[in-house]
Amino acid sequence: APVAVVGGPTYTPTASATVSAGSPPAVSFLIDPSTTNAACTISGAVVSFNHAGTCVITAQATDGGSATQPISVAPAATSTTLLAGTDTLTATVTAVAPGGGTPDGNVVFAVGGRTLGNANLSAGQAVLAYAVPPNVTEQITATYAGDADYTTSTGSTTVSGQQIQATFVANPIIAARLTSPKRRNAAGWWRAPVTVRFSCHTAGSPLRGGCPAPVRLRRSGRDIGLSRTIVAENGRRASVKLRGIKIDLTRPRVLLRRQGRSSRSGAHPPRMLCVAHDRISGVRSCRVRIHVAPEATRTTVTYTATAVSWAGTTRTVVTHLRIPR
Repeated sequence: APVAVVGGPTYTPTASATVSAGSPPAVSFLIDPSTTNAACTISGAVVSFNHAGTCVITAQATDGGSATQPISVAPAATSTTLLAGTDTLTATVTAVAPGGGTPDGNVVFAVGGRTLGNANLSAGQAVLAYAVPPNVTEQITATYAGDADYTTSTGSTTVSGQQIQATFVANPIIAARLTSPKRRNAAGWWRAPVTVRFSCHTAGSPLRGGCPAPVRLRRSGRDIGLSRTIVAENGRRASVKLRGIKIDLTRPRVLLRRQGRSSRSGAHPPRMLCVAHDRISGVRSCRVRIHVAPEATRTTVTYTATAVSWAGTTRTVVTHLRIPR
């Protein structure tokens, strides 16, 4: 197994299968359902590491043989740099190689142990309104809080200007919170409508139009986005941008496909293959349960197929087969 990190180099697994006689069976790869926190995805035969957690890869041979390979995916380290402009502080947070991707989250700005304010990252940058007057040299720090996929980091810069005052012109702050009647699962999917509620901090100046009203997301999608901007009376503004919201309100389609024939006595009923499709989140599993009920003149075989999507939605179909004895 490779040393894996969020956003790091991809991995192309290899596996071989042997048999005692004949040609070796073909082998394909898939992400095992025991994978945690949607740690990885596979496209073709290339595995990408998306979140911190445990990625489990299954090698599946066409003759039914299989093997698994667990891979621990570590959070990516980050680096924070701070740039002081004439009226803004800009913190840039980047993933450190071999990690990759763009960190999300919050950055806190401080000077001399006193917090100036905080701002959310957008495209890897957090900006705080702050004017620097003459007469004082201070060291300002920007601390990225980190999250499950990225580690915390701190950057600093020394600025010369006027003394930093207890009151200063700051941007307003807006944050968003997602809720739903059913919790988001480990793969990051919601399976019920999602309500987005906003909270706002005025930073001392009233907001034009107030804080945005809640938004209810009622459609399915793999990458739903939403953004809102607030503007204070002093002209300062702030935005919140949500992306990658995954909602699946649909149930998978499932059917039973007959394979082979039964024996005349019904002692060996035909196999049924579970076939499923889910166009939004994809199918996590499709299993068939068989119940055989012998009777005086026939045998009744009940097949129950249950498909489960990655979002956790399910669908079950039942088929009865009656075989004369």
